[in-house]
Amino acid sequence: MTPFMEGVISGAGGVVVLIGLLVTIPLKLHAWYMAAQLRDRGLQ
Repeated sequence: MTPFMEGVISGAGGVVVLIGLLVTIPLKLHAWYMAAQLRDRGLQ
């Protein structure tokens, strides 16, 4: 494999990881927020 192809593949991998983080972090925050609201409702 050429160094250029290796650079493209590693760069694409980095982009995929970044997109993955950008997608999963808001989902985790939302799930945590919903769980906290449900817990608060259960305590009342």
